[in-house]
Amino acid sequence: MRKQGNGKIVNVSSMGGRIAFPLSSTYSGSKFALEGISESLSYELEEFGIKVILIEPGIVRTNFANNIKKIGKTLRPDSPYSRLVEIREANRKSMVESRSITPDVVGKVILKAITSTNPDLRYVVGNDAAGLLESKQKMTDSEFRKFMTKNFFGTGSKPPVSS
Repeated sequence: MRKQGNGKIVNVSSMGGRIAFPLSSTYSGSKFALEGISESLSYELEEFGIKVILIEPGIVRTNFANNIKKIGKTLRPDSPYSRLVEIREANRKSMVESRSITPDVVGKVILKAITSTNPDLRYVVGNDAAGLLESKQKMTDSEFRKFMTKNFFGTGSKPPVSS
């Protein structure tokens, strides 16, 4: 790409790379890392005519949730996390049913980005992702934390914990 003086690198991230989600620390951590690497590369490669593009979908209707590996101890009824996992799973299913987009929507955004002569660094895909990112920008960290806790666990400022 440097030799030819142009090119595009497309990384599919997630809104989970800009907003951390409860019980998704490893997923969010990996997506935050991809966001940072991509943004850094965008500065480094710009002078060579190489564009870096991040695709940031919200909830996509795939088998993703069915393939999530859960840590064994969190699944045991005596785990302090079992109730949180149960609530999160119920909420996840509801969110997929009501707010998800299909993979072809993501594909169309990727196509738009790679065929653009001057692509943006970030492409947010899905109304859920756009709305959540907008909410985060408008709220303080404390307000957003309460918002996330309420929406993911159905409670106020603290997640419910089993005794």
